[in-house]
Amino acid sequence: MSGGDDRRFSRRCSRRTAMRTVAAGGLAVTAAGCLGEDRFWDDPPPFDADGLESVTDAALPDRPDPIPVALSADRLAAFATRVEALLEPIPEPLTEKTVPNGKIRAAIDSDRSDARTALDRLSDRADTISKAEAAADACGHAAGAAGVWAAITSERSFEDVTISRAELSTDRAAFTDSLPAAAAGPAAGAAVYGPLDAWFYLVEDPPDPVDPIRAGRWTRFLERRWRRIRAGDAIRTRYVDSLAEPRSIAADLERAVDALGPHVRDRIADYTREGERLAPVDPVTLLDRDANPDEPGVRLLSRKLGETFDRVWTGPLPSREGDVSSTPQAICLTERTLAAVGAVAPIVDRLDGGDELFPDGADAVREARGAAIDAVASLGDDSPLETWLARSLVIALADVDETLARATVSDLEAIAGAYGEYVWLESVARSAPDATATVAAALEG
Repeated sequence: MSGGDDRRFSRRCSRRTAMRTVAAGGLAVTAAGCLGEDRFWDDPPPFDADGLESVTDAALPDRPDPIPVALSADRLAAFATRVEALLEPIPEPLTEKTVPNGKIRAAIDSDRSDARTALDRLSDRADTISKAEAAADACGHAAGAAGVWAAITSERSFEDVTISRAELSTDRAAFTDSLPAAAAGPAAGAAVYGPLDAWFYLVEDPPDPVDPIRAGRWTRFLERRWRRIRAGDAIRTRYVDSLAEPRSIAADLERAVDALGPHVRDRIADYTREGERLAPVDPVTLLDRDANPDEPGVRLLSRKLGETFDRVWTGPLPSREGDVSSTPQAICLTERTLAAVGAVAPIVDRLDGGDELFPDGADAVREARGAAIDAVASLGDDSPLETWLARSLVIALADVDETLARATVSDLEAIAGAYGEYVWLESVARSAPDATATVAAALEG
């Protein structure tokens, strides 16, 4: 057996191997082998980094925005004005003489810088939701800086920087109760209102403002969520006003959620750990070969199954018994979840074929990224929900690109992780049409 074969053989000592050997009375030998086994990353395969810096040169697909209206120029300008108004009282630059406490000074500077960076993102982001999130982030960070500054000066209280917690709660309830509003149809409405609904599904509490830095976190939290409400109001109003024949979709969404519940439960059953309804299986048990749990491909499956189960059991998905109140978000997340579940089997097949999902060089990473781009670009534009999913996959691709750009040539775990993400996103995109068809059928009743 060659040295390379020795290394590959050693990686295959898995939990399944141990269990089989225990059954045969060989516990001592196998346990010793597994305990002494090197991690995959202690001796990874070779990687040719030549050309790594150009892997992300090819442009991402230009998919249409699932929300057919944009925030107005006046609305975006108002967000920018709000940011500058919040920052205006704070001296620039802050000096040690002005703010002697270094941690407090750093907190103000960090939020002020983050506010302006978020404003810059407004021009970089093409889709409506990303622009709204950037605007709310900018206002939130500006309010964070203003909150810390107010807490250490006598000019005003930090509580006067932004909306109160009680006012925010009232505004949030009014906004979420207005969803879903009228739409062109149930699928179009879910694609528009689902992302807005998602902003407020989890009820979070701001940190107690027990010191200046936490006062800034308090004001940042309240301001960001308030500005999301204002942006959401504007998007909803512009969308409804744009409709030639608006129709109510609430009953359609509720009926679809009820119909999709058993289907979602059936689809995740194959990947649910026996006797533990909330937990995914160990990915190693899905394979027909012995695999090291530390292999990049096994890690990828473990991560993606975990993310999917988190979505299933913490989101407003029709996977549990009981009412689902956030129906627009439930429709969108059901489509994404079904596409993710459908993406698992092709990855398992690839791993069973001996692929560890470790790229042998930059060209392999480039090829995986190109395959993901092609798969996303192939998704249709006729279905609003498929358009929504395609756009979300473009955003996910951009996030992977950023991760890869930060990785150094020697950081093979990060590079292999990005490679795996490209492979995963391609598989999700290939699975998307079936997921969309399932959800569309439920919406059509």
